[in-house]
Amino acid sequence: MNRLAVIATLLLGAFCITQQASAQTPDQSSRRPDYDRAVIFFHQLQSALRANDRRQVEHFIHYPVRVNLHGHLVTIRTRSAFLTNYPQIFTTATRNYIAKSKDTDLWWRDQGYAIGDGVVWFDAFMPRGKRFPEVDSPAFWTSGSFGIETVNGTPGEKR
Repeated sequence: MNRLAVIATLLLGAFCITQQASAQTPDQSSRRPDYDRAVIFFHQLQSALRANDRRQVEHFIHYPVRVNLHGHLVTIRTRSAFLTNYPQIFTTATRNYIAKSKDTDLWWRDQGYAIGDGVVWFDAFMPRGKRFPEVDSPAFWTSGSFGIETVNGTPGEKR
């Protein structure tokens, strides 16, 4: 590898680390404008997971949802498939991890919000047939409903 490529790689790595660190410590200036809504969603999800009520948790899912099942990333497209696979998607370890997480464990980047090490990813979505307002509109950050788009599970957990 030539010297310029090494320098570019080091700079890119430093940039990514800085971006992730700032994303994981959201002070007022680095928060997305919908951060307060995301925290409310996060608290509601925690409550549903503490109750271990699969039907209540299902209301937080945005389909299709990507989940880690048996070591593979699988796309679940229907409510019935989610409910059938719920125990393998939201294992005891994953439920406990999310339930015990703090607001400071919630961070964001271009894919949306994540909890911890990306155990769960969620973002705002508009209902089918509707569109978000323009990004520079004040209504952009208050539109849509949050939904889980990926469940990776607890790091290191055998699933």
